[in-house]
Amino acid sequence: MYKRISRGHNNYKRIEQYKDYEITPCLAFEMAIRNKDFNEVIGGIYDFYTENKKLINYIIIPSEKKVSEDDNKKAAGLYLEFLHMMRRRGLSPEYMDDSYSKHAIVLNFFKIAERLGYTVPTLEPDPPPYALYNEDLIYKREKREGFTLISKSSSTILNRENKFGKVIIENEFSCPKLYPDIGHNRLVLVPINFSLPQLELNNYLTHLKKVIDRDANIIASPIELLGKKIEKANNLTALCANDTEKECFDKNYGKMFKKKLANMLYIYDCKKEEMTKEKIIININYYAEENNDKSKEYPTTSPNNYDKFLIIAQEYIDKSLYTELISGIKRNKNQIF
Repeated sequence: MYKRISRGHNNYKRIEQYKDYEITPCLAFEMAIRNKDFNEVIGGIYDFYTENKKLINYIIIPSEKKVSEDDNKKAAGLYLEFLHMMRRRGLSPEYMDDSYSKHAIVLNFFKIAERLGYTVPTLEPDPPPYALYNEDLIYKREKREGFTLISKSSSTILNRENKFGKVIIENEFSCPKLYPDIGHNRLVLVPINFSLPQLELNNYLTHLKKVIDRDANIIASPIELLGKKIEKANNLTALCANDTEKECFDKNYGKMFKKKLANMLYIYDCKKEEMTKEKIIININYYAEENNDKSKEYPTTSPNNYDKFLIIAQEYIDKSLYTELISGIKRNKNQIF
């Protein structure tokens, strides 16, 4: 059996383990880390960090070490520039309203850099004590499977003067997070009462999805509000090469769906290493047999499927179309990655 890159490597097995609710963002991330421009952007930000590591670490890592007042001001400025470099490059959400969200953005960046092989510091999941607010603020952050619940309030709410009370759910995935380009952001804040019956919540979200799918222009990104025209992108269930009419993936998520995605990226990586189609398919089929996959429709056993998968991967990775999976909007040449 021919082996140069193993289909059983964690780079591909982890894709099979992604939860059904995180497949799209995690596939987009897997594509991004294979993209040349994305790697250069991460490398540039990482270089800025290493050049100023001593002072930036003074902000992000708890330490009793004291610095001069001038160095303290310089450290704060470098830290903010570090954050804004990430924001300008689509590596943070639009909001950076407090020390906790800023810390999460830095933590997320280091997870990306580490995946690309860079050496990064170990950060606590929550920011150091000096980032805490004054005693009037009540702040609660709880990590759960698939999300983090953030609750904020203030003692002034008892006097009906509170202007800082909210509950936020932040997505938490198995992979680091990527965000839509600020101008093309179509993310929507939906107030949801989770005390309602699940059926009612399901029906309401299904209703919203149907209405929005009928007219994608209901939701406008910042750039659309300025009069720019955009085109809706294909989502994951309609992922296919531009020169074909047939959809390449099932519309129902499941083990086979995720195996196809893993195989697609495996094919792309092997082709980069100049492995032949025959040898790549041998490796995929061997992996299937080794894992007792008896499916008669195991993907890429036909040259036709192999070719389509390779074209899709090349278009979405090399041409940065993975950004369409993040934003839901057709990519244009002016976007960052």
